[in-house]
Amino acid sequence: MDWLSEYWHQILFFGVIIVNAVRAREQLSEAQKDLAMLHKQVERVLRWTQDQQEALVKLRAEVDVEKEQRKMLWEFTNKIRDMLK
Repeated sequence: MDWLSEYWHQILFFGVIIVNAVRAREQLSEAQKDLAMLHKQVERVLRWTQDQQEALVKLRAEVDVEKEQRKMLWEFTNKIRDMLK
């Protein structure tokens, strides 16, 4: 028991280090789980954004086609009007 009274502060120091190491490992584990969850969410949002971009490109192409068709229809209407004058 004599050695315990001489080295109690060193034993306590190592005990505190071990407790802090265990806490740090636990926090690291939780942080890794949170990071994995965030990564999954980012991937899901990225896929959704890409899907939305594809839909937007398709709609833009359809709008451009319809604009061109309207333009051609008005040109045709104007030509018929000019021919009837």
